[in-house]
Amino acid sequence: MVLLKDIAEITSGFLFRSAIKPVSDGKHCVIQIKDTSNNIIDWAKLSRVNIDGVRENLVLRNGDILFRSRGDKNTAVVIKDCPGNCVAASQLFIIRLKEQVFLPDYLAWYMNQKPAQRYFDQNARGSYIRLINKQVLGLLKVSVLSLEVQKKIIKVHQLSLKEKQLVTKIQEKREQLIDTVMLRKI
Repeated sequence: MVLLKDIAEITSGFLFRSAIKPVSDGKHCVIQIKDTSNNIIDWAKLSRVNIDGVRENLVLRNGDILFRSRGDKNTAVVIKDCPGNCVAASQLFIIRLKEQVFLPDYLAWYMNQKPAQRYFDQNARGSYIRLINKQVLGLLKVSVLSLEVQKKIIKVHQLSLKEKQLVTKIQEKREQLIDTVMLRKI
C-alpha cells in the first residue's frame, strides 16, 4: 500500500472569484461537479468562459483524474479525449500521477470502490455538505498491483459497464415490445 500523496500531485481546481458566467466564444471550458455526475465527461455540454492567467498546472490533460471533493458522492473520473484549454472548478481536485507505476483508469476505479468510499465516508467533514479535504485525499491508501493486473481490472470493469448498458437497452426494447403488443390488442 502507498499513500496517494506519494504517487500523485493533488491540486485544487481553478477558483472562480464569482459565479461562472458562460460565453459562447469562451477560450476555456470548465468542468464543474455537475459535469462529472455519471463519471463520464460530455465535452460538448461544458460551459465556455474566458480566463486570464490560468496556471499551466490547472489546465487539464488526458490521464488526469478529477475527484469530487464536495457532495454526497466523492468519486473520481479520468480525463480522456480532452479538447484542450479545459480547467476544473475548485470543487474538484486534479490528481496527476507522478510516475507510470499506476494507470489513471485503475486509480479512478480504485477510488470509486467500497474500501476507498468507506475511507471517505469516515473522514468527510461538514454536516450539510460533505467535504473531503486535500489532506484526507492524500492519505488514501492505494493497493500496489502490477501494470498487468491493473490492465486486467480495467478491462473487466469496462466489460461490466458495457454489460450494464446492454441490459438497460434490452429492458427498454422489451418494454417497447410489450407496449406495442398490448396496444395492438386494444
